Amino acid sequence: RDSLKSVNLLTTIKNIENSIKGLINKYEATTVINVSKVHQVKAVPAYIESIFLNLYTNALKYSDPSRKPVLNITSIIKNKYILIEFNDNGQGIDLKRHGSKLFGMYKTFHKHKEAKGLGLFITINQIEAMKGTITVKSTPNVGTTFLLKLKKG
Repeated sequence: RDSLKSVNLLTTIKNIENSIKGLINKYEATTVINVSKVHQVKAVPAYIESIFLNLYTNALKYSDPSRKPVLNITSIIKNKYILIEFNDNGQGIDLKRHGSKLFGMYKTFHKHKEAKGLGLFITINQIEAMKGTITVKSTPNVGTTFLLKLKKG
C-alpha cells in the first residue's frame, strides 16, 4: 500500500498544467489558481497528480464549444483539512439524472469519443484511499465544481 506523504498542492497543480500545456493552449483555456503556496495535503503523490490530471482533462474535454474554458482552482484550510474547489464553465452534468452514477465505473454522460467512464471512478477510489472526500455540484450549460477534502499535510 502506498504511503501518504506531505505534498505541496500548488506545486502539483503547476506540474500538471505544465504537462498538459499543449491541451490548455489548444482549448484556449484560462486557469485561475488561488492556492496558497504553503498548502500541503497528506497524499500519495501519484494519486494527487492523477486526480488533478483527470479533473483538468475532463474540464477541457467537456468544455462548452460556445465559450472559452475557464478553470478556477482554490484551496482553503478548514480544521485538519484542505478544501480544494475545482470549478469549470463547461457543459455541466445533469445531476438529477446522473448524480448517483457519476463516480461509477464505465459511466459516461456526454457523447465524446474519448469518454471511457474510468476517470472519476479512479479519482474517487484514489481520494478515498487517502481518507478524503469528493463531491460535485453541476448545472448543465453552466459548469461543474468538484469539492475535494483532503487531510492537511
